[in-house]
Amino acid sequence: MNLVVKCGIAASVLVATVSAGGTMATAGADQPASGCTYSSGSLPADQPAVSGTALQVNSAYTVTAAILNPNTTVAFSSVGPDGSAVSIGSPITVADGAGTTVSVQWTPTKAGTHKLYAHESGPGWNFTYGPTTCEVAAAPTGTGSFGSFPA
Repeated sequence: MNLVVKCGIAASVLVATVSAGGTMATAGADQPASGCTYSSGSLPADQPAVSGTALQVNSAYTVTAAILNPNTTVAFSSVGPDGSAVSIGSPITVADGAGTTVSVQWTPTKAGTHKLYAHESGPGWNFTYGPTTCEVAAAPTGTGSFGSFPA
């Protein structure tokens, strides 16, 4: 299956075009309000959401996920552009969390495509939600010079 995702921001609304096997679909309000897209065919409420619209290396973002079950632990992770998986923050345990959200801070250290996951586990269940795919740009490299001032 060929999957192509194109994103553009117009009037502060994310518009994504998804092409899978020749079919086209447009995603609007069900996509996160960031530079990220949810996995095709998934429920947005189950996916990790990211604060920020133009993600950059070494900038901090909040990653949130809905808790769907009581007595659960949620662990966030990211698979970076080099294919390595890393934990984001520490696992969060919520005793009576059904219907609430949890969040962690994420600071990507590499430019490229990152896939974010939220893993929810508890007595009798074990679910992984995602990926939410995010494009992270390199940090800006500005060079400046100082002019001379008349005496």
